[in-house]
Amino acid sequence: MACGGSGRGEGNLVRSTAAAIRGFFERSARTYDLLNHLFSLNIDRKWRRILVRSSGVTAPGEVLDACCGTGDLAIAFARRLRVRVVEERSSSAAGWRGG
Repeated sequence: MACGGSGRGEGNLVRSTAAAIRGFFERSARTYDLLNHLFSLNIDRKWRRILVRSSGVTAPGEVLDACCGTGDLAIAFARRLRVRVVEERSSSAAGWRGG
């Protein structure tokens, strides 16, 4: 193996690591937005406003938000520009506000 591994059990390690990461995001999804706003001193909201304003998207229009997490960016586009937003569900079901 190029990385020095034996090849045995590496698939299990990858699967358990992926499950651990998915579990982390599912547990933190409910408080993620609040913590993001607090820890960034609301800078996250400011960069979303700047991104929406400078995107060049105009109504009527469509925006695809892939890997949208909790959907804050998609919501910012929908509210500020009144455009149709096509959202890709997060891999974390708990991270999705609608489901």
